[in-house]
Amino acid sequence: MAKVEDERDGVMRSVSVASEGRVLLGGHDSDLRRALGSAIRADGCDVIEVSDGVLLLGQVEFSLSAVGPRPRLVVVMTDMGLTGLEVLGILHHIYREIPVIFVTASGSERIMVQARRLGASGVFAAPVDVDVLQGAIRAAMSR
Repeated sequence: MAKVEDERDGVMRSVSVASEGRVLLGGHDSDLRRALGSAIRADGCDVIEVSDGVLLLGQVEFSLSAVGPRPRLVVVMTDMGLTGLEVLGILHHIYREIPVIFVTASGSERIMVQARRLGASGVFAAPVDVDVLQGAIRAAMSR
């Protein structure tokens, strides 16, 4: 599997030739984002990492308008300029067909319930078990 990594404009792109799907991964915590990104890449997915909600929404728009593979999943982290819940609400309103997995750093039950109401296909509190997250990603991509 060939892999190319490129980081510019706050967006980390990693494209694998033989990929199981594309994941857009957003979050302000670069250490957590990169750790999750590495684990998701190891599971065979292309990963585009972004540092805030505006960049995430831009990447969704770009990915859907570009020729080639469409993203099958968006992983949203909280505290991204726009809050994770705001990004989730926008994504679900505009792009209902894209499953969204929401990971919250706060672990607040109120935020987790709100994320489910806003359309998240999976909701987890950080730190999230990587194997569980990978399983949720695989399940979302198979829908």
